[in-house]
Amino acid sequence: MPGTRLLSATLVAALALATLTGCGGDSGKKSDKPTKAALACRAKWKHLGEDIAPQVDLTQPSALPGRWNTVAATVDYYSTSAAGKGCGDQIDEQQQAITALKAWSAQLTGYDMEAQLALVRDDATAYAAGPWPAAPPTVRKKHKKKQPKPVRPPKPALVAAALKTLTSQAPVATQQQSAGWEQASVIDLGNTAATTKAKKDLAFLSSESSGWRACQAALATIKAALAAKTG
Repeated sequence: MPGTRLLSATLVAALALATLTGCGGDSGKKSDKPTKAALACRAKWKHLGEDIAPQVDLTQPSALPGRWNTVAATVDYYSTSAAGKGCGDQIDEQQQAITALKAWSAQLTGYDMEAQLALVRDDATAYAAGPWPAAPPTVRKKHKKKQPKPVRPPKPALVAAALKTLTSQAPVATQQQSAGWEQASVIDLGNTAATTKAKKDLAFLSSESSGWRACQAALATIKAALAAKTG
């Protein structure tokens, strides 16, 4: 994969059929047993696969599932075929690629209304089902003018309506941003100009998306309610 030096699924399959050296595999002879170094290397790759499993399971567009599927295919291959030579260097390289991919995904989360919905769904549902929270008490300070009357948090019914909008419109926003998500999934993460342009394009597509704008307004209502309740 450009910029992250990840193996593609096709390359992983090809490697599985080839005679590999170093950390890539054993001698290729069926009679050969893996060395202790090879077994230790495979265990490290397996552990890496367990570490990234939660990320691989995510399906929101900003999670970039296509890129993570390629990472998972690479890790799965080496967890059964790696040899001991060069193991540490290859795992370090893969971890650097994973770190870069996580950082890129985090930069895109704000444009991803499916991810935003996942973050607030449980708390918003509980708020919508509960009683209307009272306004916070007025804080009176000596030698100060009377403070403005605190504003009561949004009614649960408003939050319920906002949550309904966010739930229905988040997939619409994703579809309307599809070109941006496709671009984010294939660009070279080592190319700063490319990543900057990809974010700029995604921001533009979001601003043009009726679904995204509806989600943004609904999310603002939900966040205001949750902040008032916890504050």
